[in-house]
Amino acid sequence: MAEPVYESDGPGIAGKVISLILAGVFIWFFLTSGSLRGGRASVAALIPLGMIWFPGLASTYFEGGPSSSLVSKIGWFCLCVLMVLPVVTWVF
Repeated sequence: MAEPVYESDGPGIAGKVISLILAGVFIWFFLTSGSLRGGRASVAALIPLGMIWFPGLASTYFEGGPSSSLVSKIGWFCLCVLMVLPVVTWVF
């Protein structure tokens, strides 16, 4: 029986679903604001989403820089920072 092959690059299914939900909530929040500025701001969630979903590809854009796992962690951090405004708006 062959040994299972584990994917070392990229998030699992749970990571992809959670990041997609967070980005979707962020985009939905700004699109329902009704202003043109909100429509432009909703695109900001796509960059961290790309860093989470495709960390190997995103790390190639930084010459000799961070590894793909660090790029993924930076993407998660940026996505969490973007979610601060919708959460603060809904709580208060």
